[in-house]
Amino acid sequence: MKTKHFRLNHFLSSCGVCSRRKADEIIKSGKVTVNNKRSLDPAMKIHPEEDQVKLDGKGIHPPQQKYYIAFNKPKKVITSMNDPKNRPCIADYFIPVGFESSRFKGLATKRKKPKSYGKIIPNGYKKAKDRIFPIGRLDWHSEGLILLTNDGDFSRKVLQKKIPKTYLLKLDGRPTTAQLLKLKKGVYTEVGRLKAVYIKELKQQASQHSWVKVMLTEGRNRQLHRMFEKIGFQIKVLRRIGIGRLKLRSLKPGEYFLLSPMDIKKVFSLPSELQSKKSRKISKRER
Repeated sequence: MKTKHFRLNHFLSSCGVCSRRKADEIIKSGKVTVNNKRSLDPAMKIHPEEDQVKLDGKGIHPPQQKYYIAFNKPKKVITSMNDPKNRPCIADYFIPVGFESSRFKGLATKRKKPKSYGKIIPNGYKKAKDRIFPIGRLDWHSEGLILLTNDGDFSRKVLQKKIPKTYLLKLDGRPTTAQLLKLKKGVYTEVGRLKAVYIKELKQQASQHSWVKVMLTEGRNRQLHRMFEKIGFQIKVLRRIGIGRLKLRSLKPGEYFLLSPMDIKKVFSLPSELQSKKSRKISKRER
């Protein structure tokens, strides 16, 4: 079977170098060569097995093995694989390790200066060093579930689809039902209209604080903070606990696991709260 041709920007993205949009910028800057000739055209068609693509003189190749990882990001950690200011970042939690199975849980091992940023050497592939990167982001003070991969196509699919993401919030007060309903209908902020697709105050003992479960299909900068500020509340704790139907489970901050094929399917499935009764029955049979 013949290997299909790829656009140059698509090839860089699928190799995990960067996003397709960023690939356009890199190519137009003249940093990419194809068969030792500089290419400035992101739409140029290349054949992965026949053409030699280089970035800054270094060869670009498809990942030897693709990884799909669920990670529980701790607070005060940058959602990046490096940081010019030397702040703690996600890469600090991924050192060369042997993944014994798809259900392996890796306890975070913090190092001040990791020797290998974003490199994973899986069991049986000691020479494989595939670059991984986070899909999307969580703010410095936020915590919870974030996906990482070295598969550019998977990353783009997750970012382009409006996948519901579930958050657990601790507020500095107790909002009324009417105030929460207002957020579901949508509020206008300096960045436009923002809304939740699901929102519910969780049952709790008498307290001056409130825990609220919220689902969003957008990921604008500080979206939840902007929304709750509009109804007069500050968020004290922001924790993402689900992406699609994939849940954070019992992962502690800094722990991670490899996604199984069923886990990947859950990423693109609706949470039970947004499903019809018929869909819920089907989902239960799949578990």
